[in-house]
Amino acid sequence: MLKNYIEKYVKKLDINDFNDFAIKNNILLNTNELTLLYDYAKKYWETIIYSDQYIILSKIENKINYKAYKQIEELILIYKEKYNKYL
Repeated sequence: MLKNYIEKYVKKLDINDFNDFAIKNNILLNTNELTLLYDYAKKYWETIIYSDQYIILSKIENKINYKAYKQIEELILIYKEKYNKYL
């Protein structure tokens, strides 16, 4: 059931929401990086949340700046740990 809510939420996200979240978390992205991350998150959110996020992270690791990659990796781990019991 929660998966349905997450899916609806992800579908509603636009690139500006994604950019605002990045800025809020001090993740600096250029336009190409932002677009890439947005596209991957929209397409692969289930893998990121419910499976091994490194399957997806490995695909973007060399396509975005290292600092942003590490920040995103850390945020995914924090949120997965924080909300694991609800997923």
